[in-house]
Amino acid sequence: MNYNIEKKKDSFEIKMTFTGGEWDDALNKAYKKGAGRFKVPGFRGGKVPRKVIENNYGETIFHEDGISELFLPAYNKVMSENDHINPIDYPSIDFNFIEEGIEIIAIIDILPEFKIGKYTGLEVQKAELKVAEKEVDNYLEQLRKSRARQVDAKDGHKIVNGDVATIDFVGSVDGVEFPGGRGENYELEIGSNSFIDTFESQLIGKRVGDVVNVNVTFPKQYHAEELAGKPALFVVTINKIMQKELPTLDDAFAKDVSEFETMAEFKADSKKRIEDKAKKEVEQENENRLIKKVVEQTKLELPEKMVERQLDHMLDMMASRLAQQGLSMEMYAQYTGTSIDTIRDQQRGEAENVIRTRLIIDEIVRKEKIEVTDKEIDAKIDELVAATGGKKSGFSTKERMDYLRQDIRFSKVVDFLTKNNKFV
Repeated sequence: MNYNIEKKKDSFEIKMTFTGGEWDDALNKAYKKGAGRFKVPGFRGGKVPRKVIENNYGETIFHEDGISELFLPAYNKVMSENDHINPIDYPSIDFNFIEEGIEIIAIIDILPEFKIGKYTGLEVQKAELKVAEKEVDNYLEQLRKSRARQVDAKDGHKIVNGDVATIDFVGSVDGVEFPGGRGENYELEIGSNSFIDTFESQLIGKRVGDVVNVNVTFPKQYHAEELAGKPALFVVTINKIMQKELPTLDDAFAKDVSEFETMAEFKADSKKRIEDKAKKEVEQENENRLIKKVVEQTKLELPEKMVERQLDHMLDMMASRLAQQGLSMEMYAQYTGTSIDTIRDQQRGEAENVIRTRLIIDEIVRKEKIEVTDKEIDAKIDELVAATGGKKSGFSTKERMDYLRQDIRFSKVVDFLTKNNKFV
């Protein structure tokens, strides 16, 4: 096999030339591997001669497998001898029969060439740490609500947000009851937005024993198509009302929900934890701003194939998350009134940003000779083992080691950029 490489804009074209003998050997290999698939009267399975199969099924029957037999080892040889070629995907291939034998043409899309822009000496707008006292109060109030008890409402009590009403209901569209529109002794938390449209708000101010005509309109994108967008009437009977009884924010409450003896101690600890969380969020935001500023300095055109492959990955990840909730991409698209193609288009900007960021980070690593040692990976594993209580062997797989290497490398890049740029 001889080959010739020609550089294009964002690809390499490799022409591989094989002799007639090499081509015939490849066809024989393909025939031996696939002969068992073919049945010809008068021959036992797997014993049909190659020429007989070609006469019965067409003379090109083994061409596709023969090309694979030639191409795969030849491609690996070319890659090993030309480590400057960085493919971003499996190559597209074509072939021509020539006088000497056969020529296979491979088009290899590669990482785009670019000149990195300025990545030191930049000024980045700094995110500020702000924790208002009301954030602590809101946290304590939410905790208080989570410890609320439900008690029977007093006679004559009118429903307010947060109450739980036990109701019977019958729903109809155009005077006809629809399937699934009837319920008895259903417990509905008012303000939870469990029911459609303004259903819950129309029960506010009502008492036990009231019968209420609730008028609503189903969403245009509703899972039951026969109801989508239609006005409906629900006749609702209120059987019971439960109120939430909130505990007092005192020392007894602090002892119940924490290891502290007094409310003052618990509040001070809550404030510190909220501040620590806010500090980490600000650090992450500043890191994002720094990376974004650096990426903005470089003009970089992306090959469409790279973008499409990243979009495939992002949608696969999204599909996996939805599957954990019992949903498919099709169901999610229907519920949100969109389509998978639209979702893909909406993700395109993020996909391009992910690729640009990765390429520019890689270039900074190369230019600044940022490396990760095995000792640093071992130290990171020890840290994770101590934090999680897991076994060291669980972090020592090739996949985990590669992930840790990338994670440490990225942290080193961020440290480098932080030291060599200025937050203002």
